[in-house]
Amino acid sequence: MGVALGLFSATPAAAQDQGLGVDLSAPEPEKKPPEPPPLPPAAQAPAAPAKPELTEQDVALQDRVKSVEQRSVLKSHRLEISPALAISINDPFYTKYAGGIWLLFYPHDSLAVGLRGMYYLTYATWNVPTAKRDLVASLPVSKPEWNAMFDAQWTPFYGKVSVYNSIAQFDLFLIGGVGAVASQTTYVNTVKEYHFATDLGLGVRALFNDFIGLHLTYLNTLYSDRPGAGNRSQTQNLGMVQLGLSIYLPPHFDYQVH
Repeated sequence: MGVALGLFSATPAAAQDQGLGVDLSAPEPEKKPPEPPPLPPAAQAPAAPAKPELTEQDVALQDRVKSVEQRSVLKSHRLEISPALAISINDPFYTKYAGGIWLLFYPHDSLAVGLRGMYYLTYATWNVPTAKRDLVASLPVSKPEWNAMFDAQWTPFYGKVSVYNSIAQFDLFLIGGVGAVASQTTYVNTVKEYHFATDLGLGVRALFNDFIGLHLTYLNTLYSDRPGAGNRSQTQNLGMVQLGLSIYLPPHFDYQVH
């Protein structure tokens, strides 16, 4: 029995010594290469900052316009002096020419109040002789001589347009007011009367720099008169197209941050 155990225990060693290639002993653990030393703090790459989480309000703000351009010209608390020329377009028999001046003060950029005065000249057109000859018409006429109006102006819309590689601001405005018209009611110009008047119109204005611009306006003035010195009053409809130069004082302005 002891001899058999000795032969069994000697068999692996004898087999290894005889080169049979069978190794029943436990394998040796593999040696890992040494880890490199840690880099100094200065050589380490900076850690990327953590991105904050977006809220619903942040997403809504990103969808909005990032910036809005300011108006190139502001009119608030400035005075507009505007000499103007005008011509009537709604009377085929008598054309009225006018010249005058506007004075407007802007308490707000889109609102102005002021005075307007115009002087008129009336000339008969070539239709008058034809009407008198063919229609045997007397054609009584109300000849406005001057008017003085208190007006209010509202500018609901403005925009910008490119003109010769520069940007010009334009705006659309409504104007209306009350006042008086002085007119001559006879052909011999001996009778002059004064009439209550109202006016209403619209226009467009282009501003080329801080203090200079042009405006084109259509104004319809209504007043009651007795053409030809008659006994019956008639409503007179005076439609005028006006071209004016806008001059703003002070000539410069400053944006104010509120």
